Amino acid sequence: MLLKRLSPLLFCAALMAQESQVTLYTLQLQAQDDKIEAHPRVAVEYGEYYIECDKAIYDKTQKLLRLYGDIFILSDKGLGTYADFALFDLRSKKVISKPFFLSDSGSLLWVAGSQIDAKEERIKLKEAYISSCDINCSDWRIYFKKGEYDRSDNWVNLYHIKFYAKEYPILYLPYLGFSTLKKRHSGLLRPKIGISSKEGLVYIQPLFFAPQNWWDLEFDPQIRTKRGKGIYATFRFVDSPYSFGKITAGYFKEFSGSVDTFRLKNDQHYGADMLYRRYYLLSAPEDEVSSDGLYIDWKIYNDVDYYNLQKTELIEGINSIVTSRFNYYYDRNDNYFGLYAKYFKDNQKADNSDTLQLLPQLHYHRYNRSIFLPNLYYNVDFTVSHFYREVGLNALEYRLNLPIKLTQTFFDDFLGFSISENLFVDYADYNFVDKHLNKKWRNSYVYRNRHEISFFSDLLRPYEHGMHTLHLDATVHIPSFEKK
Repeated sequence: MLLKRLSPLLFCAALMAQESQVTLYTLQLQAQDDKIEAHPRVAVEYGEYYIECDKAIYDKTQKLLRLYGDIFILSDKGLGTYADFALFDLRSKKVISKPFFLSDSGSLLWVAGSQIDAKEERIKLKEAYISSCDINCSDWRIYFKKGEYDRSDNWVNLYHIKFYAKEYPILYLPYLGFSTLKKRHSGLLRPKIGISSKEGLVYIQPLFFAPQNWWDLEFDPQIRTKRGKGIYATFRFVDSPYSFGKITAGYFKEFSGSVDTFRLKNDQHYGADMLYRRYYLLSAPEDEVSSDGLYIDWKIYNDVDYYNLQKTELIEGINSIVTSRFNYYYDRNDNYFGLYAKYFKDNQKADNSDTLQLLPQLHYHRYNRSIFLPNLYYNVDFTVSHFYREVGLNALEYRLNLPIKLTQTFFDDFLGFSISENLFVDYADYNFVDKHLNKKWRNSYVYRNRHEISFFSDLLRPYEHGMHTLHLDATVHIPSFEKK
């Protein structure tokens, strides 16, 4: 009676079994010879397991721990088991429970069956169901007569299997093996198969290699029985916590005669793509005053079928223009620097030499700063753009925007007034590359100024989870002068 009044955690019996310790927490304890019986509700700690049950019997001589009634077993490796009976052999470190329900938090799989036999990293199961759906309403599940789960290899072997969709059996297999890992690993990916009246049988079989977590490589050999064969390869990598890259290259060779049949420009299609994004290239994440970023999306190919034959992200016809980009920016304090480049390929043209390119563009921006007076502001935006092509007119353009604004508020900031001067200069040099190439073109410039007068009001209202703002303004634009 005294024990029943005490806290369930007050009584603790620690027993040694070779190198493993069994600890029982209970309200009542009975000991006779080498057997110890605990009930009515018992908590057990043993090695990697935490257990709750209605009754526990421990045999110190045989090193056996028997559990009965409403058993819950939790492993520190993420396995949880419910059962009516369980046996722990402390000598062999073997566990038997039946019937059982087992779930793995790592793979999100659950298994329910008549008996489970576990020893270290290997688990054997009998007459069970396995699924990853809701136990109460499974869209799919697999029944097997016998199964083995190797936790070290994360691999499951099942024998005499029936696949169920809801409650209906749809397929039988004598054997099935699969991995429970959700991370990448090397092997064959799902093939792409199709039939075309023009290209015949199309078969693409991806091969995937992932030897390390930070990169992988995919090969995509293909054959089109009425057209040709080729191979594409994609290298993906993550070289920092703030970046991602992908490089793709491919080659496809047409069969003899298919060039005329399909009215193709080339009997070979090849190219390469590079996509790379990175933040904090020169700056550091902990740097509060500066940041930078790099973006590269560059494409080189001989004709548009290089993309069409990949069967992914198809270019919409030969009239489209494919754009390659290079962008880098560096932002520090009140200054922004940018370096950009664009290369356009017009698929409608047989020769791309007269397509105008932007190689490169330099950009500088000075954020709003006060001068002379605390409410007199200015900012600067300046770009230098190199417009280039092999055949045709080229230009080097300088463009400057310089707004200067005076702002004043009245009536406790309810009403605002501003007046500004907006200076704009654009100068284009057509002869900087070759003084004779574009000698018929004179360098051009535009210089203009514009006055602006504005009245505005900003209304703010705070709420519990945010703030609502309303901005009203009326602006008059007055051209000042322009010279070309």
